[in-house]
Amino acid sequence: MQKLNPRRVKKLNPKRVKKLNPRRVKKLNPRRVKKLNPRRVKKLNPRRVKKLNPRRVKKLNPRRVKKLNPRRVKKLNPRRVKKLNPRRVKKLNPRRVKKLNPRRVKKLNPRRVKKLNPRRVKKLNPRRVKKLNPRRVKKLNPRRVKKLNLRRVKKLNLRRVKKLNPRRVKKLNLRRVKKLNLRRVKKLNLRRVKKLNPRRVKKLNLRRVKKLNLRRVKKLNLRRVKKLNLRRVKKLNLRRVKKLNLRRVKKLNLRRVKKLNLRRVKKLNLRRVKKLNLRRLNLRRVKKLNPRRVKKLNLRRVKKLNLRRVKKLNLRRVKKLNLRRM
Repeated sequence: MQKLNPRRVKKLNPKRVKKLNPRRVKKLNPRRVKKLNPRRVKKLNPRRVKKLNPRRVKKLNPRRVKKLNPRRVKKLNPRRVKKLNPRRVKKLNPRRVKKLNPRRVKKLNPRRVKKLNPRRVKKLNPRRVKKLNPRRVKKLNPRRVKKLNLRRVKKLNLRRVKKLNPRRVKKLNLRRVKKLNLRRVKKLNLRRVKKLNPRRVKKLNLRRVKKLNLRRVKKLNLRRVKKLNLRRVKKLNLRRVKKLNLRRVKKLNLRRVKKLNLRRVKKLNLRRVKKLNLRRLNLRRVKKLNPRRVKKLNLRRVKKLNLRRVKKLNLRRVKKLNLRRM
């Protein structure tokens, strides 16, 4: 009783003193009681004090409690605080918590936050996260994001991704994208890809593209390809094209090929053409041949001709011959 301060005793409220629990009063620590701030004690809400858990209060760290911001504490939602997981709270990094933006935290969707994978969150690069565009993130389709292959995402070249045209990406066919061969995609020449005509690409026949021989495609002369007439290409017979001898094709004279009469070419007998000995042909003489007369030739007799004697013939005299008399 001697240690009691008369001034403080006078300020005691009899009604409150009667409500004191003797057992709890005995357990009070005098040193801590002395450190209590009367102004703050007056502001305490009796209802909330009663709900305090003595065990948890004992575990409070006085230094941390002092650093609490009263304004923020008032804004805390008791229901949410109760739902906090003590283990997770202990693992929080104070430095990172201070850097949190209250406005953004309020906009967080609790359901989505619960579904976050802590391991993946730890691996996030803060610098990259800051650069994310909120509008674009909102437009992300959760189902598609889940299907992303993290290994492939890590290998993405950010510079190239930034250059992607969103409109074109939306038009991509996922089924076809999955079937892409990454090794071949890496070997693509971006400059050439940009020059591709979308309309023509759409008209490509995938089955035929798959059958293309890459080695041969690489050897194609772009200038010549550009000059190709699509209508004529469509009419080509693939079986015959496969049988073409590349060495001979290279030796073809484009000017002469253009002058060929397609109707006549179609009527050619391939078997006979293969048997022709082109080396022996004299182009000048072939040009002077009269198609009408050639058609009237009897092949059996032509085969029996002696080439040596034919060569010795005098063309002028042959022309003067009267075929009817012959």
